[in-house]
Amino acid sequence: MTLIEEGASYVNEHSMACGGTLTLTTTQLMFESTGGLTKCYSLSFPLSEISEVTWFKTLSIIPNGFSLMLSNGDIQSFIVLDKKRWKDLIDQAKENRPVVSL
Repeated sequence: MTLIEEGASYVNEHSMACGGTLTLTTTQLMFESTGGLTKCYSLSFPLSEISEVTWFKTLSIIPNGFSLMLSNGDIQSFIVLDKKRWKDLIDQAKENRPVVSL
């Protein structure tokens, strides 16, 4: 398992945004909350279970989010600074293409 990208992210859980770190490796995408006022928790998604990555706008106007469509039908959304970069890196990692990370 090789680290591809890591950065700040928010995830919406039960109508509350929870801040944390999003980490992409060659095998999975992981989110670890930073705590604070919200419950600390972790999420992990094997790349093989991610069917599609789509974009969304926060509050229908801010273009800063992406959603994972999972093979079991679940959807998980994240808010990040560079949604295009995250989507491209996830797609490349899923296809086992060489990933260039800065």
